[in-house]
This record gives sequence, structure tokens and C-alpha cells, in this order.
Amino acid sequence: MSVLKPGRLFRITGKPRSANAEAQARSSGFLRITFIAGFLLLFLVGAALGFSLFMGRGQRGISSDRLRLALREYDRKFSAAENSADDDGKAFGRLDRELDRMEKRAGGVDSLLSVLKRRRALAMISPRYLAGYREAALRASAAYPHSGSLAAVAAAALVQGSAISGKTEAALREFLPLLAAPENESLKLCLHILLGDMKNPLRARDNLPGDFSQAAIPYSFPERESLVINAALVKLVRSELPENEMQELLAGYSGGGQAAVDPSAQVFNLAAEYFYDFGDPLRAARLFSQLEGDYALSRQADALWVAGYSGGAKTIWNILANAPEKYYQARALYNLALNAENAEEAASLYGGLIALPAMAENSCREAGLIRYSRALDAPNAAVLLETAISGDGGANNPLVELELLRRRAEMWDGGRSIAALWLLLGRYPGNENLHEWGAWFFSYQRAGSETAMLLKTSGRRGFHGQWPLLYDALVNIGAGRTDKAEQILLGLASAEKTSWEVFANLGRIYEARRDPARAIEFYEKAAAGVRNAHAAARIHLRIAACLTALGLPQESRRVL
Repeated sequence: MSVLKPGRLFRITGKPRSANAEAQARSSGFLRITFIAGFLLLFLVGAALGFSLFMGRGQRGISSDRLRLALREYDRKFSAAENSADDDGKAFGRLDRELDRMEKRAGGVDSLLSVLKRRRALAMISPRYLAGYREAALRASAAYPHSGSLAAVAAAALVQGSAISGKTEAALREFLPLLAAPENESLKLCLHILLGDMKNPLRARDNLPGDFSQAAIPYSFPERESLVINAALVKLVRSELPENEMQELLAGYSGGGQAAVDPSAQVFNLAAEYFYDFGDPLRAARLFSQLEGDYALSRQADALWVAGYSGGAKTIWNILANAPEKYYQARALYNLALNAENAEEAASLYGGLIALPAMAENSCREAGLIRYSRALDAPNAAVLLETAISGDGGANNPLVELELLRRRAEMWDGGRSIAALWLLLGRYPGNENLHEWGAWFFSYQRAGSETAMLLKTSGRRGFHGQWPLLYDALVNIGAGRTDKAEQILLGLASAEKTSWEVFANLGRIYEARRDPARAIEFYEKAAAGVRNAHAAARIHLRIAACLTALGLPQESRRVL
């Protein structure tokens, strides 16, 4: 066994440490730990302080007692400046700068409202401080975006002494949802009026809140009746019945909710028209009777006739037949002629109607002229209509000229009638109804080329709807292009509102293809929508033929 030498032991273990070195090592470790712990504690305290300042920045202003003292001192200076004879404005300028300092140091909504109140008073003294008041109100509202009180102050400042631009309107519409408190209802309604939301019922429907009704209008408003009328119109546009509004309007409420005055003539007229349109014509007649003038008397007669009191209506029409205004004369004579007991009485009334001068705002004379001409044979009717047109009675009236063409077509050959129709369409290029009738007439005359030409002309003139497609399909059917016609008609059949002619012509196509089952499907849809008895009989005849083709003779007889 070998002995370990001291030199080898020294090389392995090194020089032994003394007691002082060990103490120093322990002391430095403790200091290091203390430094790290202190640094972490300082970081946490700083973060907590910063977070509290960030979250409570609205409360970091001067205390409420100091603010109260500062505001009291400001009020004293303001009163002194207001009553002083110094007109150079330096005192008010110093007060404005003092408000700037208080605004920067103010904390919370109430403090800002107090400062803004004094800014508004300063702006009322001198308009040059109005811009500063407006900017301060906007700053306060931006600092507290959910405060309805600050939004109300900012909105009032924006509209004070300035026009409403596009930018201002956008800002006001952002403030409107915040004005939900009852004390802000008046301001909210005024803003809607200033923004033009009351210009017409359609705009009111799009911009006013969904619960806008008479309950949203303060009773203190002097124009409450007019606003309740607007609320009723808004409800009507929204397809709602304004029962509460009508009840209040007819009760005659005035400002303050007191039944002190009777309803105005505007209220009676609105309520009468409302009940006339919504199923109570007798009540409408009573309301019209409380109004003065020929218009109310004429509408009263209409309401009585709709309610079944034809005797009372005729009595009023006989009175209006001698009215000073020709408009009401024509209306009364036309209604009397429609309700005449015999042809001689109707002819006499129509004669009196035709003798009146032409009026652009009243179509009763032209309608009476057309009805009277239909009681005559074609030659006499043509003479009557020609005389009316040449005497300026039917000039520039496409309906009268069309009626003249219809009666002449009974005496002329097809080619001459088609040429006259083209001339008529040329005189009224913007009348779509006239072009639609022309397409029907060409189709009735089996003039497919003329129909195709008319459809191209209608397209160039901007007439787009179901009727050009329908007659295009008829042209294709006449030319044997049933596949293209089927494609057009199926597209029309899928629309929300489709005429019965679409289904009837689809039935024709499938019946010609020897598909009676599918033809019956479309014929039945056509029969459900047709109102003309002759056309309905023809459709049922085709259904019976299809049922016979299917081997169902009993069902066929049942249809007929």
C-alpha cells in the first residue's frame, strides 16, 4: 500500500480558506439578494402607482372643495367684469385663461360640467369665446365618451351659432344615442328636427328611433300637436296603426298636456283620411263634416258613398255640381254620371262634364269623355273624340288619343291602324303604358315583326319589366322558337308577382309538346289569377282538353 504525499494533496485541494473569506462571501450573497428584492419591490410599487394613475386619471384633479372655492372666486371675478365699464375685453380674456387652467386640473364629469357651464356663460357675453366653448365641450365628451350629460352639452354647443355641415351632422348623429335620459328628450327631438329628419315620413322612418311616438314628445313643447302628427305619419310609413296618436290628436291636447283647445283643421283632415283608408268611412265622413270648404265636402261625399250612404253622397255631389271651382264641378258630375239611374241621365251629365274647360290637374273630364264615347257607335264616337281634341279638350292627352285610335281601328284595316299607332307612340315616347298597349295591339293583329320592333324601341327608351319579356316570348312562340319562349316564361314564372298570361302560355307550350299533365299544372295557376270571365272560360276549356287527353273524361266534364 503506497503512502499519499503531502505535495500531491496540496495540488488537489488547494490552499485552505480562512474564516474572514467565508464571512465576506456570505455578506456579499446577502447584499445581492437584498438588492434584487428591493429592485423587484420598487418595480411592483411603481407599476401599481402607474396603473392607479392611469385608471384614476379622472380623479387626479384638484379636490372638490378646492374646485368649489376656485369656481366661487371665478364667479366673483366674472360678475365684476360683467358689471365693469371696461370694454377692452382683457378681464374676460383672463377669465378664459383661468377656465383653461381649471379644465386641465378638473377631474370627473361633474367638474367638467361646472367648467363648461361657465364657458357657455362667457360665450354668451362675447361670441369670440364660442369656438373655445365648442372645442372644450368636444374635448370633455371625448374624455368621457359614455356620458350623456357631456354629450348633450357638446351637441348643444355644436349647433349654437353655426351651420350644420356634413362633419357636424356626423358628430351629432353619434351623440343622439347617448341622449336617452328623460331630461334630454327635448334636445334629442330638436336635433332630429335640425338634421332634417322631419322633412318627410320616409326620412323620419329611416332616421328616427323605432319607438318614436307621442310618448317621446315632451308635453312642454309648444308645437306638440304638429310633432304628434309627424309621429302618426311615421307609424303609418312603418305599417303600424297610430291609434294612440289619433286618440290624443282628436282629444285636443295643447302644450302642457291640458285639453285647452280644440283640434286644428289639420288634425281633423289627417284623422278623416286615416279612418277613410283604414276601414271606418262613416267616421271619416263625420270628421270631414267638421271642416269647411269644397274639398272637405267632396271627401265627405266619397266617404258616405263608400260607407253605403249613396243618397247622402248624391245630395252633396248635386251641391258641388254648381260649385265655383271647376275642379269640384267636374268631380261631382263624373260621380253623378257613374251612379246615374239610366243612360239618358248619364249622357246628360257627361255632356255637362265635357262642356267644362280642360284642366291639367283633373282627369275626371277626360275620363268622362272616354266613357261617354263608349256609349256611342264607332263613327259618332270618333267624331266626338276628334272634336274634343281639336277644341283643346283632349290635346296632349294620350288616353283620349288612344281611345280615338281604338274606335277608328273598328273602321280601318289593320295596316292603317298599325301605322296610326306608330305615329301615336312617336308623339308620346316616354309613356310606358302606351307602349305596353301597343305591344298588345300588335300581338292581337298577329304582327310579330311589328311587336319585335316595338320591343327594341321600348328597350332603347328604358322600359324594362315583365311585359317586354312576355311579348318577346309570344313573338318566339309565333315564330316556332318554343324552347327560347319556355326559357323566358319560366324566368317570369319564378318572380314574386307574375301575371296569369305567363302561366297560360307555358300551358300552351306543354300542351303543344303533348305533355298534358304539366300543361294542366300551369293552366290551373293561370285560372287562379285571371279576372276576365272570357279568358277564364278559354283556360278551363284547355284544361278540359288536357284531361281528355289523359283519359279522364269525367274530370273533363266537371271542369266545364
